[in-house]
Amino acid sequence: MAQNDVPLWVDDGSLGWSPRREPAAEPAAPRSGPWSPPAKQISAEAEDSSALLWPWRIGIGLMQGLLFYVLFRSRADGAWPGNDAFLFDAIALPLLFLPWSVMAGLGRVALPRLVAFAAIAGAILAALGWYHRWRILGVEIGQPGLSMLLLAGAALFIAQYFLEAWPTSAEDERFTPAGLFTAGWALAARLLVLLPALGLGLMLVHLPPHLTLERGDIVAMPFLGLVGALALQAGARFTTALAQGAVATATVLLPLAVAAAVILLCADLAGKQPPLLALLTLMGGLVLAIGASWRDGAERPLWREGFEIVGALLLPLLAGLSAWMLAQRVTTLGWTSPRLFAAAALGMLCAYGIAYCLAAVIGLMRGHGLKGLGVVNTALAAASFILLLALASPLADPLRLAPQAQAARLEQGRVAVAHFDFANLQRDGARFGSETLAALSHSLYPDIARGAQAVRGAPAQPLNPTEIGANIAVRTPGARLPATLLARDWSGVAGAPPCLTTASQNCEAFFLDLNGDHRPEILLVTGGETRWWAAVMEEDAAGRWRLAGRLTSGCGASLSDLRAGRLSVLAALPGWDDLQVAGARLSVTPSGTGCSHY
Repeated sequence: MAQNDVPLWVDDGSLGWSPRREPAAEPAAPRSGPWSPPAKQISAEAEDSSALLWPWRIGIGLMQGLLFYVLFRSRADGAWPGNDAFLFDAIALPLLFLPWSVMAGLGRVALPRLVAFAAIAGAILAALGWYHRWRILGVEIGQPGLSMLLLAGAALFIAQYFLEAWPTSAEDERFTPAGLFTAGWALAARLLVLLPALGLGLMLVHLPPHLTLERGDIVAMPFLGLVGALALQAGARFTTALAQGAVATATVLLPLAVAAAVILLCADLAGKQPPLLALLTLMGGLVLAIGASWRDGAERPLWREGFEIVGALLLPLLAGLSAWMLAQRVTTLGWTSPRLFAAAALGMLCAYGIAYCLAAVIGLMRGHGLKGLGVVNTALAAASFILLLALASPLADPLRLAPQAQAARLEQGRVAVAHFDFANLQRDGARFGSETLAALSHSLYPDIARGAQAVRGAPAQPLNPTEIGANIAVRTPGARLPATLLARDWSGVAGAPPCLTTASQNCEAFFLDLNGDHRPEILLVTGGETRWWAAVMEEDAAGRWRLAGRLTSGCGASLSDLRAGRLSVLAALPGWDDLQVAGARLSVTPSGTGCSHY
């Protein structure tokens, strides 16, 4: 090296540097707790140009109210379209739900897709409304309009969920576990705003006497439409915060739901069977809480994963207990429409329970938490949509299936004619129950035909004393039915209990002095455990028995309490004393005032 090549002090490597930016600090790890949002924020609706859409939403809401006003007004005036019951229901059902669906989708769904969705949904809802009117036509009791509204509303909610989550391009990430989770809870948040607002609107409408919904006032119904529009106009920030709050609440409730499940299972092992409705409600809450805690499968605390796994493992146990309880009731009493609805709900909850349990078992075997719930939730949501439509349509309408199952149970001899409730066919089955009852009235079995004919109002021959005596079980020790009661022809007596007029229609007799004349009257009781009726039979001075009044159960007075003698006669108004059954006070309604139908 030449002398001139000696390195200078400035060339020392320790002084080597270059002007560069300091590396950015690592982002803080996201919070992971019950109050933290999922990996993708629940703001799929993020600032959806609501400021530009509010005139459209308000216009749709006002139009909905005005159309309802015209619909109800025309029905009262006898003009089109309200004078046609079929057309009325076919218009009313889509008019109730579609405006809310369109207002909720504005700004979140492309307009052509939203219009196509509204057209298809409107056609389906109109068909369901038409079918509902057909199945209740001519039936004065048991009209199942509420079940149709709930089924149609739930199906539309799921369809709207898929509509808002459906991707618009190949790069769109909405149809992912995170995107589907976001869309579902955002839609639920808007529903949480809409329903209380409509409830408040109904209260305001009914407060002033000049704004009553029954009168079809021209202000009342548009006002309700305006309230719904304003509720759905709530900003994205508010609904996002509400959705996050709902998710956090459901997550926090997961440990409580798991504890409640353990308590109910232990209570059943101890011989205290929980109500079926409580089990179904708990299963639904557990599925909702597990989904809220799992969210999109992102990293979360171990305590949440642990409760998710325990809850998933408990679901099949709850489903098995619920299925056993439902099977016991069906074996004893047969299928009714409420039991068929319960069976449908139980079937879907069982599917969720099995899928979640398998995911938990696989996660335990492979050392990770629940995996794949996004696909499971999407598939089961689609299955739930199909099931809801089937239940609301002739495909699996419980009102159609229940009378058929009851008639088959009767004709196959699985229930005695004396214990069969013919009247319940009409109460529980609407049009289908009436048709089944008509078919049974022409049965080849005489006792079945007579029982059906009696309920349908067909003329029947009066029973002889032996037949009446066979219908009545005396529950008062040492008492005997008087011959004069059995010998009378009750077929023409209005309101006479069925055991006095119809063969194989049983009732129970209790002897009590209810009017203080020191002579016992006879209570002829018919009905079920918690809902029963009693005819008060009185003997006059000439020894002739007559129907003097009626008693109706209530306030927890069960038939078992009556049979066990847990009753006492209480002083009441002049004429008749009251009856106390297990602490419940029952009053006699004099004959001719507020008649009950047997």
